[in-house]
Amino acid sequence: VNNNTGKVYFATDKGLCSFNNGIVGSNSEMIKDNVYAYPNPVKPDYTGKINIVGLSFNANIKIVSTNGTLINEGRSAGGSYSWDGCDLNGKKVASGIYMVETATESGEKGVVCKIAIIR
Repeated sequence: VNNNTGKVYFATDKGLCSFNNGIVGSNSEMIKDNVYAYPNPVKPDYTGKINIVGLSFNANIKIVSTNGTLINEGRSAGGSYSWDGCDLNGKKVASGIYMVETATESGEKGVVCKIAIIR
């Protein structure tokens, strides 16, 4: 089990397989190298959620445009946050680069990662 990605690996006599259970472990200290979003870039035909992983438990998440406009916000659950690619009004965001600003529940530590969306 990879606690950062939620992937579970199985070895059988036929070979190795994996599946993503969507459950990731929380990171008590968010570290820049461990916080990332996937898929990234988000391609035009993608319809699923965008996942941000490597977060601390109950981390504060703000997704902002490059000009600083708040697009979406929430709290992590179990070390991850899922975003549907919509703004606060439920409208799909345009193509562009979006900043994911994260902070621990106490606000003592923060990490920023980027998401590229191609519509």
